[in-house]
Amino acid sequence: MKAYQYQVLHYVHDHLTGEFVNVGIVLFEPETRFLRAAMLTRTQRVAQFFAGVDGRRLLSVLRHLEAAINARGQALQEQLDLAPVTSVEQVTQAFVEANDAAWQWSAVKRGLTLFPESTFQGLFERLVLRYADVTVSRPSDEDVWKQTYKKYFDQYKLTAKLYPRTIATAHDAIQFHQTYQNGALHCYEALTFDLERPETVKAKAYKWFGMLSELRTSAEKVHIHLLTAPPAHDAELWEFVQQKLKSASGNNVQVDVLREVDAEQEARRLKHYVDNHPAT
Repeated sequence: MKAYQYQVLHYVHDHLTGEFVNVGIVLFEPETRFLRAAMLTRTQRVAQFFAGVDGRRLLSVLRHLEAAINARGQALQEQLDLAPVTSVEQVTQAFVEANDAAWQWSAVKRGLTLFPESTFQGLFERLVLRYADVTVSRPSDEDVWKQTYKKYFDQYKLTAKLYPRTIATAHDAIQFHQTYQNGALHCYEALTFDLERPETVKAKAYKWFGMLSELRTSAEKVHIHLLTAPPAHDAELWEFVQQKLKSASGNNVQVDVLREVDAEQEARRLKHYVDNHPAT
């Protein structure tokens, strides 16, 4: 058995929070002078964690590190390297300083192996590549309607009675995808707030607050039912969204914010209303 050492390279997007993602690995086995590095070749994984990453620059740095460390490893194998290598840190710190804000090495890990190449590939796949191709799939507004709410309206045979409608306002025209009219115009609009970043959630809430507020300039009486997917695991943010949207209500505009737990009750209420108030 041969003793080996390795370090994982972390990309630290925000030094203040210390949050990082694994982007590469270097393994050194002294007995056979095995030194290898491997780095991510795509930035999808990093982008999942940190919005606004300069993917092109990040990949450029990683390619440079991988090539430089592997060149050092080749020199060791061919015994061309005049400076002896006794630890993996001796190599890694020559390329990335320990106090670098964005690129940091993990503590040195150690193990025993018969086959350094196989161990290196296994560690790289487990620690770096395992989630590299995973993409975060978040539902669109249309998905929220089709996958979450539509079945409740189908159950009460209401979907076929709902039609798209554009409402003219003093300065614009706002379209809703599912509406029913008898007296007041009832508009059902699916919206997701299950978005990646809190600032994106707030921006969408502000956008819809502006649109809903504009409806006050319409000649029509409008009841807006927002069929929402709330932000995951953030009750304070969800409370902000609800308050902002509901505050757009006015004399001729009523805004309700619904979640899936409200869907069946709302469908029953609409069914009763439709049965007693034919569309006009």
